[in-house]
Amino acid sequence: MTDKHKPLLIILALFCTYFIWGSTYLAIRFGIESFPPFLMAGLRFTVAGVILYIVMRLLGAPNPTKKEWLGATAVGILLPAVGNGTVCYVQQTVSSSTAALSIATARTGAPPAPPPSGSLTPTGGGFPAPRRCSQSRPHADRRRGR
Repeated sequence: MTDKHKPLLIILALFCTYFIWGSTYLAIRFGIESFPPFLMAGLRFTVAGVILYIVMRLLGAPNPTKKEWLGATAVGILLPAVGNGTVCYVQQTVSSSTAALSIATARTGAPPAPPPSGSLTPTGGGFPAPRRCSQSRPHADRRRGR
């Protein structure tokens, strides 16, 4: 790949990410009209897992070991039940755009890195706020005669 095509590929990758990721929440909105939310989430992951298993076996991948099956089972239960299942449940009362925005701005379990001085810092909702609001301003103190 040449450096000339890199920006175009980055833009294309971001577009695909935003479109495919965003359409997931719209698909959930339509899916929960026909299925209960947790059943829909479970079916979605089960079908995806079966398709992935078949494709990998056709490509010559070995059958997973017992330890790998146990790990995949734990993820396979927790992801639809706690992660995506909760999003499906909540989307019964909020729009798909609100759900997508909430997930996009949600804080994860990772500790935040300290922001550089004078930059924007995330607020509780994940939205940036000027960091200067929380810093002392010596120039303002001089104007007040302190």
